[in-house]
Amino acid sequence: MPDKDVTELVSFGIDDDECLEIRKCACGAEYTPWDFVISIYRDNAHRCRRCKKGFYFRSKITVYEVT
Repeated sequence: MPDKDVTELVSFGIDDDECLEIRKCACGAEYTPWDFVISIYRDNAHRCRRCKKGFYFRSKITVYEVT
């Protein structure tokens, strides 16, 4: 089964290379900045303290040509 995209259900801050701060989990649990941090590694998914679901993230880069 493919992983579920929950981007629209969470609130997050800036990413710092391989870390991303989660401010609100998909379950609604809120966290202070850098209290709940997830990484890019699926095999090392960090879990929400409330719902226990594991999360990781991917960065998306778009390259544009200047016209």
